[in-house]
Amino acid sequence: MSYDQFYEPQLNGPTAVPVQTSAPSPTLPPNMGTPVAAPVGDGAAPVPAAGIKVALEDRYDLAFPIKAADGSDITFLKLRRLKGKEMKGIDPTPSDGKFGGMLKFVAEMNGLPAETLDELDAFDVIELVGKVTPFLGRGTGVTPSA
Repeated sequence: MSYDQFYEPQLNGPTAVPVQTSAPSPTLPPNMGTPVAAPVGDGAAPVPAAGIKVALEDRYDLAFPIKAADGSDITFLKLRRLKGKEMKGIDPTPSDGKFGGMLKFVAEMNGLPAETLDELDAFDVIELVGKVTPFLGRGTGVTPSA
């Protein structure tokens, strides 16, 4: 999975831009020249929440398809932002664990019983949790902690 879609394209490496200061730095020797800004936005660190764009809907193709209750194959799952009325019926419990709670949200996004996703391969579970998080958080990809 790549997060490149969330970052602005970078030029050939970070470039330092001179920073104007009103007084000489008390911590730098006088012969150090003009202070420069540290490079920011190299793609390795998170960007501010306002800079992340989350799609309204996405699709995750399962690496290991599963069967629905009616016997049909499930080869992909839709990911989208949920409405409050949809979230009312979801009640993750501590016994679900972190993955089980997230899978309940994914099941709701797809109109499936939560038990259907119990058959997902571990690889798909881990990938799904990473992909669904931006749809549940405030655009940062981070869920609130208790």
